[in-house]
Amino acid sequence: TRIAAPSHVVYAASKAALENMTLALAPYFGTRNITVNNVVPGYTLTDMSRDWLQDKDAEAFAKSQSVFNKVGAPEDVADAVSLITSTQAHWITGQVIDATGGARL
Repeated sequence: TRIAAPSHVVYAASKAALENMTLALAPYFGTRNITVNNVVPGYTLTDMSRDWLQDKDAEAFAKSQSVFNKVGAPEDVADAVSLITSTQAHWITGQVIDATGGARL
């Protein structure tokens, strides 16, 4: 996600670095007709989040962050990656794509 919290300063900083790396690399690789984009997943049910999401309060919070009131699946993020790596996306570069179920709305 693109949301920062005082308890996750280093994590948030690393994500900000990835966003700026995307912006810096897109024009460099664009001269070679290579696109550079960044997919930012929201709360997604993965091995890393599974234990945390078993807590009912945590699950309710994660769901509340999506306009669809659900926790994303890995396939939801994979679909976004598939979209921007398709040949139809050849004109999309230097973008940060939120695959968050509308968490920033």
